[in-house]
Amino acid sequence: MKKLSVLLAVVFAASCSLSSKQEKPKYIIETPYGEENLYDETITPEVYSIVAVRTTNKMLDQTTNIYERATTPALYVMEVKKASEDLPNGFYYARKMSKDIIAGSRTFNVVNNLNDADYYIETVVDKIPLENTQVPAIKYTITLYDKDNNKINEWTEVLQQVQNGDQSWW
Repeated sequence: MKKLSVLLAVVFAASCSLSSKQEKPKYIIETPYGEENLYDETITPEVYSIVAVRTTNKMLDQTTNIYERATTPALYVMEVKKASEDLPNGFYYARKMSKDIIAGSRTFNVVNNLNDADYYIETVVDKIPLENTQVPAIKYTITLYDKDNNKINEWTEVLQQVQNGDQSWW
């Protein structure tokens, strides 16, 4: 009986020590567009979502004359375009944030087909090189067009990394 209880105590202690030594999971972000850039680790999808939220809110604030009509206009959100090829990927999150904000505001009826839309927004992301830093500022521009491709207005937001040593953006 004593041997069994000693054996159980040893097995229990071994299992506890094994569970406490488990490695933390490592996350891999795939970049299918070639080599990683110098600042890939500092420009994350969340950075793009910050500028997307700010720019989308500006657009909604300044387009009340369009969506405060009897019928809610349909809006299509186009894929984000990169103006600079060496910007890291992650724009899918920014587009999703813009769509969610617009749909949640109920100002426009967000549609999934450009042919069904009364308006569409085109988004372009570019970098602005900065002196004394390796990471550029992000320039995020949303342009609103009607279904006849007439430009209604354009909104731009620029976000740059805070220079405080921890590589944060806000």
